[in-house]
Amino acid sequence: MLLSCVFDTCVCGLLYWAIGFAFQFGTGNGFIGHEFFFLHQSTPAYGSTGVAFLAFFLFQFAFADTRRL
Repeated sequence: MLLSCVFDTCVCGLLYWAIGFAFQFGTGNGFIGHEFFFLHQSTPAYGSTGVAFLAFFLFQFAFADTRRL
């Protein structure tokens, strides 16, 4: 069970890094984002929030990882 949880977290991390964050938070057409695939074009701070981009990514990844079944 422990190995399954570790493996799921690794797979979730890779998929969220590659496409998940971009779909959620990239600017796009109002339905799905078209920016930040593989975290390209990231800035030091996310938007105008002043929060470090990677800290925001890690915070959101924690939510994405806990939503698995």
